[in-house]
Amino acid sequence: MYLQKVKEVLPLKLPPAWVELLLKKHVKVSERAYSATFIDLAFNECIIVKEENRNYKIIMIDKEIDDNLSEEQKILLFLLRRIGNEFNLSDISKLNLKNFKKAFNRAIGENLYKKLRWINVKPKKYFLLNIYLWVLVLFISLLIFDLGLIIISAHNLIFGSIFISKCSTYTYEGKLMAFRWRAYKRYIKDNLDDLIKNSDGINKIKDLIIYSILFGFHKKILKNLGEDNLLKDIFSKWFITPQEKVNKLFKSLNIFIGELNKVFRI
Repeated sequence: MYLQKVKEVLPLKLPPAWVELLLKKHVKVSERAYSATFIDLAFNECIIVKEENRNYKIIMIDKEIDDNLSEEQKILLFLLRRIGNEFNLSDISKLNLKNFKKAFNRAIGENLYKKLRWINVKPKKYFLLNIYLWVLVLFISLLIFDLGLIIISAHNLIFGSIFISKCSTYTYEGKLMAFRWRAYKRYIKDNLDDLIKNSDGINKIKDLIIYSILFGFHKKILKNLGEDNLLKDIFSKWFITPQEKVNKLFKSLNIFIGELNKVFRI
């Protein structure tokens, strides 16, 4: 019964970073959203990864930018192209990614907050205003050294900082879409065999891999694909490795995705 209900509410395909922002309602996405976006670009034949002596070389493919890419995908692609045509994965971590992440998150927010209107951020704006006012009160209380006022303002600032991420609310459409994606997340996690065996082609499996990276259980997906000998077919176009045995390819991919998460965690 549960599986049937989930199949009836499978969500529309969305860029991975959109999914994370939708489910968490955070202003900033995690490193897994950046990594899933990177892999999505690789599947779209924008990037080649070459493993050399336990290092990963990124090779940018010289092609026109696909109009179907979302804005944050283009922002990541521009960042990578700016580094060079060929570079090591570790070179990304040497950059100051602050402005990139700010633009990346703003692009997602433009879609979910303004265009699709799945998340209402007005309550958050009022909450921010309240925090700014308490910062002003704290500053004044420090000047006049009013201990009672200092304690009250500090208390409100601490709790305001804790609960500010929970101020955003779903619209009706956003709540429905978030429900569908939570159900899909659980479905992927609980039914890997069923999903892979019944997927309509390689593209559906690629989507499963991208979303499993986002949700943090890609190891299960890759191991399952390895047992079905599908790993080489799916990754051979963009992941070049000297590893020929499927179990070693599985291990190499896991290491690469882990290193990718580390690069964007900084």
